[in-house]
Amino acid sequence: TELTYTKIWLRATALKNYYEFSYSTDGNIFAPIGEVMLGPGKGWVWWNWRGIQIGLFNWNMNADKGYLDFDWFHYEYK
Repeated sequence: TELTYTKIWLRATALKNYYEFSYSTDGNIFAPIGEVMLGPGKGWVWWNWRGIQIGLFNWNMNADKGYLDFDWFHYEYK
């Protein structure tokens, strides 16, 4: 699916042991991407946990090819 927006905002929110990912096309109203992720806890080996990572990639379910085209990327930590 091709997005025709000039900007898209991506957000990763960490609250205690839960992580939520969302996106917005206006920077104000965010929609969830996937389900809330439960981080390390009982049964996890804590020293292997590296936290959530930011990465942008293409996942094409219909072909062995695809691309992403970025003109600009900004990362802000709050």
